[in-house]
Amino acid sequence: KKHFQGINANAVRERIEDVIIKAFIACEKPIRDHMVRHIHYGFICHELFGVDILLDEDLRPWLLEVNISPSLHSGTSLDVSVKAPLAKDVLNMAGICVPPSPDQLATADYSTKPRNWPKEEEHVQTEYGIL
Repeated sequence: KKHFQGINANAVRERIEDVIIKAFIACEKPIRDHMVRHIHYGFICHELFGVDILLDEDLRPWLLEVNISPSLHSGTSLDVSVKAPLAKDVLNMAGICVPPSPDQLATADYSTKPRNWPKEEEHVQTEYGIL
């Protein structure tokens, strides 16, 4: 942690985010064109990108590459600690709800109850566009 003393981590993070945003703005048209050609329902289209950033000696961020669909394979404990929460977040954002771990439930400041009651027929019909 000594190497972080005197460094404004928030400023470094903002510069990294700025580089990433500019990279995606530069690539927006090809990504959108590809999506229009291949995706029928854009609201259910999700893509995970990996971004490799190098910080120089002045902590200036440099974009090395952008990876489309980076591997979520976890070969080491460090991989697991980084990629498992990432995979869970990606699935949750895509609408595939991954339940919290027992540790997360134990530290949650709210209680949860399973809601297994049946839906009324009217609600089912509304969901499927029958009404």
